[in-house]
Amino acid sequence: MKKLLSSIGWNLLEYLRRAGTPFLLKLMFGMTMLASVLIKNTELRTAILALLFLADGFISFVFLRAMGEAAYKMNVVGQLRRENKPLNATINSGKYHPSKEYRPYKGFVIGLFVSLIPAVLILVGALTGSAGVRAALIILAGWAYLPAYGIYQIYADVHHYTEDMIIAGASSLWWGYLLIGIFLAVSTVAYILGGKKEKFHQFVLSRQTADIDRAGTQRSEGKGADKQ
Repeated sequence: MKKLLSSIGWNLLEYLRRAGTPFLLKLMFGMTMLASVLIKNTELRTAILALLFLADGFISFVFLRAMGEAAYKMNVVGQLRRENKPLNATINSGKYHPSKEYRPYKGFVIGLFVSLIPAVLILVGALTGSAGVRAALIILAGWAYLPAYGIYQIYADVHHYTEDMIIAGASSLWWGYLLIGIFLAVSTVAYILGGKKEKFHQFVLSRQTADIDRAGTQRSEGKGADKQ
């Protein structure tokens, strides 16, 4: 039981650690989106918001893919340790822990940890209609609401509404779950692709090592035959 609890604790800490960087990056993108929705020109505002949304998705993809690659390296280290084989000098085994090993579902779980705060704020804000909760969502996780809010802004501009926050009522917050779903899909796919990329890399390295060993064996056998 103690071993199980320790394993769960290490895994939770690893998920939190891995979720930290994407959360901060998305926080910065959200703050930039907040600044962009204040632009009065509809076309410029929409273009900037769309670019920020795409850039946020791309950066998230890159980071989660890198996490998948690093995690698969830990798989290799773990396998070598379990088999009591010498470690590859290119892999930093000093930082190894079983909780860091690659699993296909981990990209989704990391995405869940990143999305936990906005998911709770969306639920509370949509059910209560609290302006304070909505403000907290916009500040802490604008990426999970402002792209949808930008669509309401376009609608308000087309129909010449001046108070577009009235048009985007509490029910508009539910669209945030769609944005969270998109991020979860991106994080899951990126992490898996990163693992597959590193798996292929390790396969190529093992083939190269095998070819070098085979060539060395053949040379040794050839020298032995020459001496005879």
